[in-house]
Amino acid sequence: MYQAALRGLGLPHSFKGEGAWSRREFSDVLSDPSFDGVAIDYGFKVAAISHIQYLSTHARNIGAVNTVIPTQGDWSGNDVSKLDLQLNKAFIGPKKGLFGENTDWIGIYRCIEQRISSAHAITPKTTAVVIGADGTSRAAIYALIQLKVPNIFVYRPGDPKAHTIANHFNSLDMNSAARPDNMHQAKRQRTQAYQIHVIESPDDKWPTWLSPPTFVVSCLPSHGASIRQSPQFQLPSSWLTSPTGGIIVETSYEPLIDPVKDWMTVSGLQLLPERAAPQFELLTGRRSPRTRMALAVWKHHEAEKLRLKPQ
Repeated sequence: MYQAALRGLGLPHSFKGEGAWSRREFSDVLSDPSFDGVAIDYGFKVAAISHIQYLSTHARNIGAVNTVIPTQGDWSGNDVSKLDLQLNKAFIGPKKGLFGENTDWIGIYRCIEQRISSAHAITPKTTAVVIGADGTSRAAIYALIQLKVPNIFVYRPGDPKAHTIANHFNSLDMNSAARPDNMHQAKRQRTQAYQIHVIESPDDKWPTWLSPPTFVVSCLPSHGASIRQSPQFQLPSSWLTSPTGGIIVETSYEPLIDPVKDWMTVSGLQLLPERAAPQFELLTGRRSPRTRMALAVWKHHEAEKLRLKPQ
């Protein structure tokens, strides 16, 4: 996808995909004098922050990055313009540090925002569920907050990071009042713009004063951008009682959730270009060819299906 975008713009750069890195290898990559940027898929989205001098406001609020580039200036907490990116890429000489951004939330936001209809109108009782407790899950929660979803639930069985993530967002300055992070502590009366709760078990009863979920974002990891078999996740029936259906977004490249009647599903292959396009612009300083990138994703997927098809 990135190589197709580079060729389409006639840029002499190359994009090299790597497998899983160790923490030491990741640190070595960032400190390499020839380092010109990295796109993080899975892993190190939270840990990378300790290596970065400058963070965008979004990345700081999320607590995770998926894009790291060297910079010649102080971009901490600033909105980076296209001119900033172009000048930064044109600059020849030592860089002052590393800048971290998160575009995962942009992709998730766009995938939901483009599909919201009057049937999914967001009200004070609207709820969403995020499945997972990693860096991508943080971006999903942030995207839902930006969409003004007031009640967001995090589910990751047996993972204490779910509470860590809930506490992180419940203590942000954008809405600093203390809020409970447990599903059963949710109050009927509140004045905050949003609340993050943790679902301890899929068998927990849904709060009667809230609507059933309208949005579900699955951030469960898979094997990668292929069609190899991955564990399936069965959505609890109590999450699927919305009379108008809803929107399911999968961040995995492989479908991990079975299709649900009356619900729209956004696959990881549809999400990928939406989050990669702004990432490409950060890495190159050039406007991304979105259509070319989306087409490259689907061509690769179809080629994988043919390659893995039983003979």
